[in-house]
Amino acid sequence: MGDKEHKRKTDILTGSISPQQFYSAPVSLMFFEGAPRLVRENVTISHLRNGDPS
Repeated sequence: MGDKEHKRKTDILTGSISPQQFYSAPVSLMFFEGAPRLVRENVTISHLRNGDPS
């Protein structure tokens, strides 16, 4: 019932998945790829909170 996938017209035309979906998001894969990069660059929570430009 209702619009569960929130597909836009462009999503339907191209057969893509909307970034607005609420399920099957690859969050764990994004974390798996992103966390080591943040550690490698010595990014800390204070960097993220303060918007450190470097």
